[in-house]
Amino acid sequence: MILEIIEGSETGRRVKLREGETVSIGRTESAMQIFPGDPKMSALHFAVALSGGTLRMQNLSQTNGTLVNGAPVDAAVLQASDKIRAGETVFGVIGPPPSPYPAQLRVGGWGFNIIPEGWTPLDGIGLLDREGDGFRASAAGVEELLPEGKMLRDYVDVQMEVAKSQLVGVELQGPVEARMEGAEEALLLTVTSETKDGERITQRQIYARSGEVVGILTLSGAENQDLIEIVRGASFHKPQIPA
Repeated sequence: MILEIIEGSETGRRVKLREGETVSIGRTESAMQIFPGDPKMSALHFAVALSGGTLRMQNLSQTNGTLVNGAPVDAAVLQASDKIRAGETVFGVIGPPPSPYPAQLRVGGWGFNIIPEGWTPLDGIGLLDREGDGFRASAAGVEELLPEGKMLRDYVDVQMEVAKSQLVGVELQGPVEARMEGAEEALLLTVTSETKDGERITQRQIYARSGEVVGILTLSGAENQDLIEIVRGASFHKPQIPA
């Protein structure tokens, strides 16, 4: 995504954000992107982070505040065409071009063409079973760049080591080859672990590679027909990047 200055002393300037990147905006060198010509901008005014195709903004100014579409906010999920005001500078959000792979719900490169009855979309995250009791089933999609020189299996191996070090009573099954529309390759990993209350929970994680981007679809909850249908209707295509 891109922030383009549409009002202020540096109109026309662009701040490009890459997947997994966080950028701070301010008047002084304490910020990553500096706007010294705006006397009303705070030294460190706000930050934006792009993760899983979702752009989030965090206000850092305790005196001047940050406006999104004219309203003061401390944090917000940003959409294309939103406007951010910091001091006398206005930033317009330029999102990726429309995906050539339409879907009922899109989260970055993930597309969901099947939303079962009783499930609800979560903006920038995925799907949640709103009718479930207790622990609710969910399907969450994220993505990040594949480290240079690494294969998809290398990436999954690292995630397995992280799971072993951070989860209690973890059991891993896989990874095994899987199929995902739009992906050049995909692997399925099943992770079972224990909560603080002693409950065993299972997550099925599908790792899909499209170009140099890895998408991770995490399915949480007991295996049921809804989750199977969601996977059948899912796809992962390399996210569109604006020029």
